[in-house]
Amino acid sequence: MRLVDVILKSLDGLMYGSVNITVHDGKITQIDRLEKHRMSPPAALDTVDKHSKVTLNRVERAGM
Repeated sequence: MRLVDVILKSLDGLMYGSVNITVHDGKITQIDRLEKHRMSPPAALDTVDKHSKVTLNRVERAGM
C-alpha cells in the first residue's frame, strides 16, 4: 500500500481528531491517528463533573 493511501485511510471517517505524520531523515516513519468522540454538552458536563469529584477525593485522601 502506498503511503498516500495509508494517510487517506487514516483520514477516512475522522470527524474530530488528528493524523500525525512523523518524519526521520526525510522519510515517513510513523502515522498516528487520534480520534476524539464529542458528546452533547449535558453528557460532557456530567462526565467531567463525576471525574473531577473522583480526582478531588483521591487528592484529599493522599493529603495533598
